[in-house]
Amino acid sequence: MRSFLKVISIVILVFSMMFVLVACVGNNSNTTNGSGSPAPESSNQATPTAIPTITPIPTPEATAVPTEVPTASPTAIPTAEPTEEPTEDIGDGETYWVTGTTVNFRRSPSVNGEIISQLAKGTEVVKLGAEGDWLYISYGETRGYIHGDYVSSYPPPNTVSGEVRIVVKKSERKLELWQGETLIGSYSVGLGFTPEGHKQVEGDGKTPEGEYYVCTRVKPSVFYLSLGVSYPNKQDALAALQDGRIDQATYDSIATAIDNGQRPDWYTPLGGEIMIHGQGGSRDWTAGCVAVDNDVMDILFEYCQLGTRITILP
Repeated sequence: MRSFLKVISIVILVFSMMFVLVACVGNNSNTTNGSGSPAPESSNQATPTAIPTITPIPTPEATAVPTEVPTASPTAIPTAEPTEEPTEDIGDGETYWVTGTTVNFRRSPSVNGEIISQLAKGTEVVKLGAEGDWLYISYGETRGYIHGDYVSSYPPPNTVSGEVRIVVKKSERKLELWQGETLIGSYSVGLGFTPEGHKQVEGDGKTPEGEYYVCTRVKPSVFYLSLGVSYPNKQDALAALQDGRIDQATYDSIATAIDNGQRPDWYTPLGGEIMIHGQGGSRDWTAGCVAVDNDVMDILFEYCQLGTRITILP
């Protein structure tokens, strides 16, 4: 019995060793080929998915900030250009007065010239020369230019004394403005379209001759500004009465108005509405009025009040 069990044990041991040997041989055949290289993977085995490599996005390099902020260059302050000297020398030391309300005093003879200062109306300056329409003047210690339209060689109102009066010289086409013995200004005029001789009747185109006064002041006027002339006067009315152009009642009406310093009747056969007015004094174009430039009317209107004497000469 013992021998039988011993035999059985040996048989079991042998089979166990064979089983282990077979298992080792099978494992080796699954991992290598005949040459000892690794066996290819089975087609039924899943191929592992390759994980893509993520390339990092390059970040831009930060711009270096300067440690010192540059400062702006200081703006150069232009220095005043020297005043241009005139090309035409007219005089030395002639006194003029500013007539504009506020006039630019410039370093050069141009509306684009640098403004030195502004001069008020009535400011006294000294004329040294000229450049075209511009006067080269001195004001105190400063020299520069003022446009000729805004200065006058005649003093402004209230700087001289005496009665203000107007004298029209028809043959010379001139109007003179006087204050006392001082000539304030002399200006070109335009007359009626048939200027020669004394006005006689309405529509004759003549400018009257004789002694008159300012009887109306019109502002604004169809012709800029107007000063009414007291035509017809008593002498005109008397001559018309004597030759039958008007009757006694018309004469009496005119004479009464003149005696009282009022406007005479302008609506008679003698004509009327004779004015000194603006809109141009370079030619004879009126119906009997005395026309001057507008800037001259500004001066006349400033000086001449109601009653200012007007003398009209042939």
